Amino acid sequence: MDTTGEVLIGIDWGCARHYLVVRRGSQELFAGTVEHSGEGLASFTARLREWCGGDFGAVKAAIELERGAVVDHFVDLGAQVFVLPPKRSAALRDALYTSAAKDDARDARVLLYALASNPGMLRPVRTLSPAQRDLRAACVARHVLLADRNRCVLRIQDRLRGYFPEMLAACRDALDRPWFAELFRMVPTPAAAATVRPSLLAARLRRARCRADVNALLKALRAAPLRVAPGVAESAVRDVQAMLRAIKFSRDEERLVEKRTEAAMDAWRSENPALRKQRERDEEVLRSIPGIGDAVLAALIAETAELLERRDYRALRLYSGVAAVTIQSGGSRQCRMRKAAAPRLRVAVYHWARVAAIRDARSKERYAVLRAGGKTHGRALRGVGDRLLAMACAMLKSGETYRPDADDDAPETP
Repeated sequence: MDTTGEVLIGIDWGCARHYLVVRRGSQELFAGTVEHSGEGLASFTARLREWCGGDFGAVKAAIELERGAVVDHFVDLGAQVFVLPPKRSAALRDALYTSAAKDDARDARVLLYALASNPGMLRPVRTLSPAQRDLRAACVARHVLLADRNRCVLRIQDRLRGYFPEMLAACRDALDRPWFAELFRMVPTPAAAATVRPSLLAARLRRARCRADVNALLKALRAAPLRVAPGVAESAVRDVQAMLRAIKFSRDEERLVEKRTEAAMDAWRSENPALRKQRERDEEVLRSIPGIGDAVLAALIAETAELLERRDYRALRLYSGVAAVTIQSGGSRQCRMRKAAAPRLRVAVYHWARVAAIRDARSKERYAVLRAGGKTHGRALRGVGDRLLAMACAMLKSGETYRPDADDDAPETP
C-alpha cells in the first residue's frame, strides 16, 4: 500500500495523556505523549498542519476507541479515523512482538502498523448526529442503571442468605419491587416476623400494590430461624436498607432517562426535515414487530440508524452478534457465538427475540424448532433474532407493518 502522501497516526489513548506515533511514508515525524487538554491537542494540531500541508483529509489515524474527545477532535479536523478493537490490537501485538511485552509506545506502533499494512483490519469511525449522541448516552445510562440495580439485588440476596433465608425464599423474584421495600421495613428480621400484625402488613402491602397472600407469606417467614452470632442480623439489616435506597434511586433515575430518551427520539425524527416522513414511517413499521418496545427501539436507532436506513441485513446481523462464527479445519466444522458485537445492541436484540418468542406464534415456533434440534436457550434466541432482523429489513423495504398471517420469507439460520 502506497502511503507516501499520507500522514498516518497510531494513537494509544489514555486518561491524562496519549501516546502518538506519526509517520509519512518511511519517515517517522513524531513519537511521544500529548496531554489530554485543549492546549495539548491544539499544540499537536499545529504541528500536524505543517506535516500535512494543511490538508487534513490526507491524515489517517488509528485508535482503539470509537468515541471520546480525541476521536471527536480528529474527526472535526477532517481526518480519517479508524478503530481497531482492543482484542484485535492485543492479538496483533502478540504476533509482532514475541516477548509479549506491553507499553504505550508499543501499542501505538501496533495501531500504526495495522493502519499502514493491513487497513482491512480496521473500521472507520461512525459519525453520529447530536440527536443520536444524546440517544446513545440515554441508552448507556439506562444500561448502567439496570446493571447497578442487578448488583444491589445480588447483594441483598447474599445478606438475606446469611441470616434470613426464609425471606429470600419467599421474595427471591421481587427483591427490586417497591412492595418488598415496604415488607422489609416492617419485617427486617425473623423476630419482627413473629410479632407483626397480619392486618397491618396486608394494608401496607395493598398500598404498595401487592396482592400476595399475607397469611401464607407470614407462615413462611415465621419458620424456625437461623442461629447467627450477635450483631450479624443488625449489620445485614443496615446493608439491605442501603441497597433498597439505591434501588429506589435507580428507579427514579430510570424514569428521568425514559423522558430523556423520548426527547432524543423526537429530536432524531425532526433533525433532518427531508428524512422526517421516512423516519416516522420506519418507526411505525419497527414498533409493529412483536418484541420491540421503547427501550429496544431506542437501542436500535442509537446503534444502527444508518444500517436501518440502508436496510443492511448482513451488517445488522454481524453488528448485533446473531450471526454465528464458523470454525472449519479438515473434516471438522463448528459454529460458535460471535463475540465481536456491539454489547448494548446484542442485549437489545436478545430481549427483542425473548419477548417475541413468548408473544409471536411464528417466533415461538422457530424457537421450539431450534430447541428441539438440541440448541441452547441463547443459541435459539439468536436464531429467532436473526429471523426478526431479516423480517424487519424486508418490512422496511416494503413499508408494510407486521402482519402475523403473512408468509415468512426470512432466511433460515444455519
